[in-house]
Amino acid sequence: DHELVLLNQTRSEMPGVMLATPLVTGDNRAVLVVRGWVPYSGSGLDELAEYRETADAPIVGILQESQNMPGGKPVPVPTTPQTEWHYLNIPAIQTQLPYELLPMLVLQMPEDGRAMDAFPLREEPAELLDSQSKETMHMSYAVQWFMFAVILGFGYIQFVIFSERRAARIAAAEQAEATDAHAEMDDADLPPMAHSA
Repeated sequence: DHELVLLNQTRSEMPGVMLATPLVTGDNRAVLVVRGWVPYSGSGLDELAEYRETADAPIVGILQESQNMPGGKPVPVPTTPQTEWHYLNIPAIQTQLPYELLPMLVLQMPEDGRAMDAFPLREEPAELLDSQSKETMHMSYAVQWFMFAVILGFGYIQFVIFSERRAARIAAAEQAEATDAHAEMDDADLPPMAHSA
């Protein structure tokens, strides 16, 4: 009951959704379990009925945070209950459920003996780690480019300072040479001193 779908989830260029089902515990609380990917043409939730699973199915998964919009913006709370979502945001979904949702998602992994092509398609641990490592890699690239920019900017400033100091030294040396040359010319123009008899 209260099954939700996460829209716009393509796989191998095939349109589909991720199925999310609340797992209700004995104390009237629940955790939202993302059960996996299924193809979806958008004709309605009736086409997803064949992917329902029994309540006693084993669940092994990885905890994930509630989803937000890009930039961390909060997901708007709908005025009427809905089953199709663009973000699995716990606070927004909570408003339409009769029990308390825990502030996390469970991304379900394949259980032992499950066929790899069985729907809903579960995420393999290696795939999860790979996607997380890609996110980490993207962040490290961003930090790396930022450091390059800082180093380049600092290096440019040092180059400008060095160039200005070098130009000042050259100008000072030229000025000193000009002063010495002028002094030598003045000495050459002086008449010889008279010697007393």
